[in-house]
Amino acid sequence: MQSWSQADVITQLKTGTYPTTQKGLSYYQQKQKFPIYPFVEVRKVQSNSATTDIQKESEEQVFEIRFYMKYTAPESVEEADRIATENEILARITAKDWIPTGVIQLESKTWNTSIIEDPIYGSKSVLRFSIKDVDTTSGSGLIGADDKLELNSGIAGTFTIQILGLQTNQGFSMDPHFNDVREKIYDPNQLVKFGEFPDTRRFNLV
Repeated sequence: MQSWSQADVITQLKTGTYPTTQKGLSYYQQKQKFPIYPFVEVRKVQSNSATTDIQKESEEQVFEIRFYMKYTAPESVEEADRIATENEILARITAKDWIPTGVIQLESKTWNTSIIEDPIYGSKSVLRFSIKDVDTTSGSGLIGADDKLELNSGIAGTFTIQILGLQTNQGFSMDPHFNDVREKIYDPNQLVKFGEFPDTRRFNLV
């Protein structure tokens, strides 16, 4: 998976259209001692990390986008501008194709807002944004972007289903049966007498 930087995120955020009061947004890659409000601070809080097991491997990187604003207008105006700015920031992040199309991926985006009372009166909104790429450990295993099941649907073209997981069950299965007097039968010997004892082999496609 490509390693994204704080500068990449800021470049994407600058493509947004924000409320009039936020037109002068400043962008920083680290905490500022004397910031100019309103401003956005982007921090990569988790560098590229990897998790691997026998079936799949995943890579993840996490950013925090912190939006600070100072309250100088009536509350209704400030809150409307804050929400509009948060929505536009989220829209800009969602619009970016962080992982190439066709690759199995997970993205998480969560806002959290708190009030600032010292040294100024305003608010701090934090968007925690994580990107995860999932692939097979071997490159040709059960979990991967290229694992597909093709079905003959009887229509023009082939009906294709992407396989995200495959589970195999093989052996005997036993389900309880009721006889004519409503007795529930579990014993396999009784099942032969009162019901069925099937040998099942099942494949589950997820």
